[in-house]
Amino acid sequence: MAAFAGIFVQPLYMLAEALAASQKNGWRLWEPELYRVKGELLLRQTVPDAHEAETCFRQALEITRWKRNKKVAVHRCPEHL
Repeated sequence: MAAFAGIFVQPLYMLAEALAASQKNGWRLWEPELYRVKGELLLRQTVPDAHEAETCFRQALEITRWKRNKKVAVHRCPEHL
């Protein structure tokens, strides 16, 4: 089992880089999915980090709700495009 202890290090690092790039460049389309996947990986580690995983899941939901509300607002006020 110890051989698999670091199996999630590289994917978590890659997700951190992708999240940083999306926030820096304003490319937020995939941000909720990145947080969801990060939460899943955190739960599948040898020592699961449930607290951090829950934070990721909540962040994904918050961004999704924000995007949905923004889309509804733009739909109701098309002259602001």
